[in-house]
Amino acid sequence: MKHSHFALLFLMLALLPTLAAGCGPATPQVVQPPDTRDEDEAAIQASSKEWSDAEAAKDLPKCLSFYAPDAELMRPGSFLVTGGKRF
Repeated sequence: MKHSHFALLFLMLALLPTLAAGCGPATPQVVQPPDTRDEDEAAIQASSKEWSDAEAAKDLPKCLSFYAPDAELMRPGSFLVTGGKRF
């Protein structure tokens, strides 16, 4: 009888680490986002050109459309202007 208890205890102790490891958190899957650098660069360059063209044409509404409503602008030799509508 003592042999069977010892064998059962030994078996439980041997399997315990295996069971505990199986209950742990799974390793997270790392999903790489798609590389959109080329498209991003083209979009930034297009927006920059559009803004430059609007500024060259002195199209104030178009120029202001590039600023957020809570934007802040500080030109050299000037003071801070807050709010896109005040530009």
